[in-house]
Amino acid sequence: MRRRGLALLEAEQLANAADITGAMTLDALKGTPVAFDEKIQDVRPHAGQRESARRLRTLIEGSEIRASHRDPAVDLRVQDAYTLRCMPQVHGARCVMPLAHVRQILEVEINSATDNPLVFAEAGEVLSEGTSMANPLRWRLTMRL
Repeated sequence: MRRRGLALLEAEQLANAADITGAMTLDALKGTPVAFDEKIQDVRPHAGQRESARRLRTLIEGSEIRASHRDPAVDLRVQDAYTLRCMPQVHGARCVMPLAHVRQILEVEINSATDNPLVFAEAGEVLSEGTSMANPLRWRLTMRL
């Protein structure tokens, strides 16, 4: 279980790195964070998408590069490339949401009893069961994210 927890932490760090890299790419290409606007995220409110958009907005906030090219007479683009505009949808669906689901399962597993049989001393009962099967976690970890 310890290895799985560490793997989850590493994967969450990679998801954060994806947003950081995305924000840096947007900045380097003199893109606009308009596609990350909260109103846009409210229209299709997937939790991972919203979280990724929030992180991207925070990361690009106060960018001097962005401020340097906001003159509409200089920058005549209507919108940024699709790959830049879709970062919250891609990062949210492929990274943030699946990792949040794995975290939820892992937290339940780490804080659960998996002995067989289970001894309920206060009730004077010893019950045989199948909680030692880690299927929820196993199935999530073996699925392609």
